[in-house]
Amino acid sequence: MKWSLWLLAAATGVGQEPRITAPKIWDDKALEDWATPIAALGVRPGHFTAAEYYAAPVENLKTYPVYRSDREPAGYWEWLQKQKPEPLIDASKLHTRKDWIKAGEVAFHTMDEVPRRTSDPERIRIARDLKSYDGVWNEQDGSLVALRWVVTNQGVQLTMPACAVCHTRGQPDGTLLRGAPPKGPQQTRYASPALAPPASAKSPAFLYFGDSRSMQSWRGATVPWDPDPRIEHQRSVTDADNV
Repeated sequence: MKWSLWLLAAATGVGQEPRITAPKIWDDKALEDWATPIAALGVRPGHFTAAEYYAAPVENLKTYPVYRSDREPAGYWEWLQKQKPEPLIDASKLHTRKDWIKAGEVAFHTMDEVPRRTSDPERIRIARDLKSYDGVWNEQDGSLVALRWVVTNQGVQLTMPACAVCHTRGQPDGTLLRGAPPKGPQQTRYASPALAPPASAKSPAFLYFGDSRSMQSWRGATVPWDPDPRIEHQRSVTDADNV
């Protein structure tokens, strides 16, 4: 009997992945000399302390696909209205390397840009108007790369992906090339200007009020003492070129 139990325990353990505990990524000591001193001042930028970092509120809401209205599954919009806010990732259920990789994939594809959330009825109407999708690329199931629905305590809001919208390339056959820049030789068009939810006052873009989106991108990425031609090019790109 004892040997039977031992063999059962050994067999059960075969092939199981080891449990993974997420490492502490924000550490006061490790960050002391992480940032390069600011030129001419000779001082390093400060950071949140570890206590402040881990006490900061977390946005972790599940998002849902936005479909062209002629491709939306029957009853989908009505079903969405009945949903309650749910976590995008439940860390308590992540135990193995495979679990963490899958959670990272979900976050990359569906995590949203919080300042883009909007309950504006006109924006939501436009997002459900078929005319808004003339010339706009969509996946094989009719869903979009550049828009998501998010269920919040304020109801269903329109939003945009935080990562995938800039790091996914739509292929001519309606499939996605993950991790690639959005524009290829086919100049994929993910959304029209009318569809994109405007940034709220929480967005860094509001620091550059009045600038085009290209200029906002340039200001956020340029390195004045070592200019990169690929980034400097953004200064001359119009919003029409970027849609």
